[in-house]
Amino acid sequence: MNSQVNLLEIARQAMLAKGLSPDFPSKVQAQLNRLPALVLDSSNERSDMTNKLWFSIDNDDSLDLDQLTYAERINDHLIRVYVAIADVDALVKKDTPLDRHALTNTTSVYMPMIVFPMLPEKLSTNLTSLNPNEKRASIVVQMDVEESGRVVDYHLFQSYVFNYAKLAYNSVDAWLETGALPPEPIQRIKELASQIRLQDEVAQRLKKHRQSLGFLTWETYDPQPIIKEGQVVDLQEVKINRARELIENLMVAANTCITLFLQKTKCPIIKRVICHPKHWERIVQIADKHKFPLPLNPDSKALENFLIKMRAEDPLNTRDLFLVIIKLLGRGAYIVQSPADKPNQHFGLTLAPYTHATAPNRRYSDLIVQRLLKARLVNQACPYSLSVLQTMLQTCTEKEICADKAKRSVMKSVLALYLEDAIGKTFDAFLTGKGEKGNWIRLISTAIEGKLINGYQNIEVGDRLKVKLVSVNAEKGFLDFVQEKH
Repeated sequence: MNSQVNLLEIARQAMLAKGLSPDFPSKVQAQLNRLPALVLDSSNERSDMTNKLWFSIDNDDSLDLDQLTYAERINDHLIRVYVAIADVDALVKKDTPLDRHALTNTTSVYMPMIVFPMLPEKLSTNLTSLNPNEKRASIVVQMDVEESGRVVDYHLFQSYVFNYAKLAYNSVDAWLETGALPPEPIQRIKELASQIRLQDEVAQRLKKHRQSLGFLTWETYDPQPIIKEGQVVDLQEVKINRARELIENLMVAANTCITLFLQKTKCPIIKRVICHPKHWERIVQIADKHKFPLPLNPDSKALENFLIKMRAEDPLNTRDLFLVIIKLLGRGAYIVQSPADKPNQHFGLTLAPYTHATAPNRRYSDLIVQRLLKARLVNQACPYSLSVLQTMLQTCTEKEICADKAKRSVMKSVLALYLEDAIGKTFDAFLTGKGEKGNWIRLISTAIEGKLINGYQNIEVGDRLKVKLVSVNAEKGFLDFVQEKH
């Protein structure tokens, strides 16, 4: 690859083009310089759980750690699991310069070569991150999980915690699944291995219960570029492995309990929902091609059964089918539900009471939920009016769309660099989108997406085809394909 392309500058320009801020203004820096190193709570509202064997599992390169977990077996049938969530609100107070600027982007934007954090790194990767060997303020969700996976009791409270081990998904998964050499912290810290296995047991219980409710178990392929000295040297597959599932299932359970608590205390609830799948009719047509009848009205349990069947019959191609279904379902949107409203259902998760609260360093909507939760924990009124919540959540929805578009734009530049030497080659692909601005395909072998510039007559989203790469432009992020005739 010979192109001299400044990927960092492309990333910055993509942020600006989508109305996002890649930098922090002077007012934010001034407030940042005045922040204390540790939240000291003299009101006795915060307990101390630093003696528990908390740990984190995240991506290999993650520095913004939002959650820690711990579990203990109560009896032969019951496991008590704790999820500690970073108390970002303790340092990022409502309506301060830090808070107002966080609402500018509403999310951390993760690019292949750089992260544009929602909060300055002094906070997101330090003072409000649950870093190893540090005492930190947190919100703890305590849950009792029976063998069926049902949460039979829960409690929420503020507490100090201590991260005894920073672990990574891939190394923990290799140890759990294949018996590979344990990661260094597991070798060093007594009882950490048994602690992880206990959490894995409770996570599998929760997963089984979610699936019985119609939870959609998505399996997709996201290419992760490996960049060295500005050059894309490889693509790696990010798989949903057992360690990722462990954390995912615990977070879904914690989010559900937080929502139930807010409901019980008559507090407005923030949800990210797909109330009505965007293209259910097309999903029905795709299922019909595979001789699986779906109801005419959206039904997540029926869709789950279809995907289970396809995974069993054609496991190699299931992830491509899943991607098509995800695109046809459409994006979720943030809404606020007042105590008097009829509950909406998040289609994909099939859990009527559901909000996101476990990533307050990375998502502004989670920070809002944290403030609602903290207010109700001490019997205070909601810190926002419904109209203000609605306005902020509309901003969150819009800005997350902008962030996704910026990420896709940069990813196309990265992948165009990767495919520079593949012009003229033929690939198997499937159609992922049709519209006035163009038609889009995704390569099956590498999950790279590009534009189909001709030959797209008489094909629909989800259909397979052979395509040839005819041109790339790394600076503009263009990957152009034509359909090959059989």
